[in-house]
Amino acid sequence: MKKLILAALTAVIVAMPVTAFAAAPKWHIDKTVTVEEGSKLNYETAPELVISKSDNFRQDFDFEIVIDNAQWLYGDSGTIEKGIDYIKFGDESLYVFVDVDEFDATKKDIRIPLYCVVDGDASATLICTDYHINPEADTSFAGLPLDDTTTVKYNGDARIYGENDKLGAIIIEEWKTKSFKAGEGYYLNLMNEIEFTEIGKITFGGDFAEDDGVEYYLNKYNPGRAEIIFSKDMERPTGKITITGAEVASTAKSGFKGTDIVLTRDGFEDFAVVIDIGTYTQSIPADSPVKVTDIDMDKEAITIRGTGAPSKKIKVFVGGADMGETRVDTKGKWELSAKFENKLEVGTYLVETGYYSQSAGKFSSVVKTEVEIADAQKVSFTLGKDSYVKGGKTYAIDGGLFIDANNRMMVPLRALANALDIKDENIGWDDSTKCVTLKDGKVVVKVYIGSNVLKVNDKEVKIDTEAVIKGGRTYLPLRGICEVLSAGVEWAAVIKTAVISK
Repeated sequence: MKKLILAALTAVIVAMPVTAFAAAPKWHIDKTVTVEEGSKLNYETAPELVISKSDNFRQDFDFEIVIDNAQWLYGDSGTIEKGIDYIKFGDESLYVFVDVDEFDATKKDIRIPLYCVVDGDASATLICTDYHINPEADTSFAGLPLDDTTTVKYNGDARIYGENDKLGAIIIEEWKTKSFKAGEGYYLNLMNEIEFTEIGKITFGGDFAEDDGVEYYLNKYNPGRAEIIFSKDMERPTGKITITGAEVASTAKSGFKGTDIVLTRDGFEDFAVVIDIGTYTQSIPADSPVKVTDIDMDKEAITIRGTGAPSKKIKVFVGGADMGETRVDTKGKWELSAKFENKLEVGTYLVETGYYSQSAGKFSSVVKTEVEIADAQKVSFTLGKDSYVKGGKTYAIDGGLFIDANNRMMVPLRALANALDIKDENIGWDDSTKCVTLKDGKVVVKVYIGSNVLKVNDKEVKIDTEAVIKGGRTYLPLRGICEVLSAGVEWAAVIKTAVISK
């Protein structure tokens, strides 16, 4: 590669300005990690600096990555992948050279693993004289644990009307925190004579993805208090907890009250976050706008709910098709269910909802919402990502993915089982025999760590690699497990993705 040779001889970057063919390309860090000082980020743990594919990348180009509070673990020079070479200068500077004849950056993202030793809160800077490549977000990629940094977000703004009102999503994020001890947790306390009628669903990301160590329930002595309790120690967890579908009701039935949830955390006397969830009132103004609180839609039908001015007529369109109409009741709530004339294809559909006056022929206070109809049978795992996609939705993976010595993709036990619709209660572990048991309907699969022989309904089946324990987590071979559970697997080598069809 002529640019690499030139750079190696002169130790400078040669600028080659080019004409922009499209919007300026972007770069970002794909994840952040929390580590102790002196930790090494390797192929299992290192974030990646990602330069998004761009039609601009028509000529060979180079760029420099400078890391702060960290030291590169790369050798003096080498190849990251075919068409992408590097030279290291000192501990903090890495020059990267892209040969577009070998690596088509117009069709594929450039991914540079940040293999390094972390000395403190670490960040990266990208310098490119050939193209303008701008960062999309924060350029931090590693941090040292602090005492506690918890953020809480609430994605809702509706008023509380007093009877089974659905709340917006409550999102608790831990960036760098002390350990959770068994029995500790978060407490959601409703104020001002409001209580839970439904605590909703809780989902996890990051270290919290191992939800077998977390319980969520309503306090049996206090209906105004929901609890998230950790049943085992979690060392310096980082990640996200999201609560959706919670519903509340008033016990007072009179007056106007500000309504809050006070979130506290066990073990931190001074930690309390007040979440304003609205104002309770018994009536809804006649000029209230249309609000959509929930849409349940698949290929065959839609059920949509919301609030609005009492007695007003509501009309709903999906992809321009008239789905019918309903009226807002005296409590300010409405609901409409309808079947589609023809089954919908996979894709994104515009749902339009608003007040409708037949006499005036007017459609007003319109709310537009895009709803994606995905193929629920498809699941994809992509090497280098800490999540998988199922039915168009993204789910976090705790532990990541890797390719073993037999060239097979290895996936954390719980992620693979859940992707195949195996519930947690149908996953078993026998520590004495180091055996994982998966139950899928009438099929029972026993997987022994270190063995490439499975037992499927007590019949031995040989596969081409073996399950392992790595970093304290159990990994299963994706293809071997899928095949014995009658799930098809296709491998897209270009994007390093395994697609499962069940």
